[in-house]
Amino acid sequence: MSQNYFLCVLKQNMRISTIPNVNPVSDNHTFKGRGKPIGLEYIMKNRSYALPPRVHAEVVRVMAGDSKVYPSLLDIHKKVYSSLLECKTLEEAKKLYPEFSAIKEKVEFARDSVYSKRFYTNTDENFSLTVLKRLWGDLANKEDIAKEFNMKNRTSLDWALKQIGLTDCPSSVYKKILCASDSEGNSLIASKTTAWNSLHPDLMKAHNRSAAQACKKKEYRIAQAARIKEYDSKNPQRREKISKYAKRVWELCPEVRVAMAKFAENCPNSYIKTCVMKRFNGQVLTEEEARSCKSFFQKFWNSNPNLKTAYARARAVASMELRSNKLS
Repeated sequence: MSQNYFLCVLKQNMRISTIPNVNPVSDNHTFKGRGKPIGLEYIMKNRSYALPPRVHAEVVRVMAGDSKVYPSLLDIHKKVYSSLLECKTLEEAKKLYPEFSAIKEKVEFARDSVYSKRFYTNTDENFSLTVLKRLWGDLANKEDIAKEFNMKNRTSLDWALKQIGLTDCPSSVYKKILCASDSEGNSLIASKTTAWNSLHPDLMKAHNRSAAQACKKKEYRIAQAARIKEYDSKNPQRREKISKYAKRVWELCPEVRVAMAKFAENCPNSYIKTCVMKRFNGQVLTEEEARSCKSFFQKFWNSNPNLKTAYARARAVASMELRSNKLS
């Protein structure tokens, strides 16, 4: 099965669709997701509970290897269940995948009825194997499978699955994680989110206000500082990049630096003044020092709004140089 096939099925499962013309004041009616696919480290730390045992075991095996370049969870799922798609009989599938050993060969009815006749007409002796392959191998959703067997709806399929003992199906949470683990699939999720946000600006503003208030709480700041400290200890290059970027910004707008230096001279807090001068010189600031500079900068910009344009231009140039690895 191709990657595009699996993504197409996952897209149908998650009901991700294009929402055209949602913003009447914009000529751009497409939504391009820019989210970064979630990796195995994040999945195992935050979503491991949603992984099927066989997939979980394979992820553990992959991460224990020497290579630190991991495949996506979607690729791992395809690898784990690729043999299932090749099975010719249900018994063969049970031997390869013992977790499906309780599945029965066929649906048995207590008596003949209109429904039983219709069911036998629309299915064959390989019904159990077929739905097993479609659910776990192809990741198809139940609505589509029900249509393939000319069933009324997924409720009819659920009844049949219960009769053969196939009640363990991929969860919606697991399918969303699979989709988010792939670049194209994650872009679909991000596109849907962007479209929804554009349709509900008031709800987004309310959500952002609530999130901003939560960020002001002491518990959140302590937890955030701990996370940043842990990340910086593992990625020291981040602080170095920030320092190079800050130093380059001041080089590109000397008039702003002179004005800010004069403003700092009148600052009564010697600690803040020291932090600001370290920032000017491109020295590495701790998270606490960076936070201490925030209030100073806010007061400075309130007093010197005319310098904002030059500073913004310098930041834009420095950002481009940083992305193109031109900063030394």
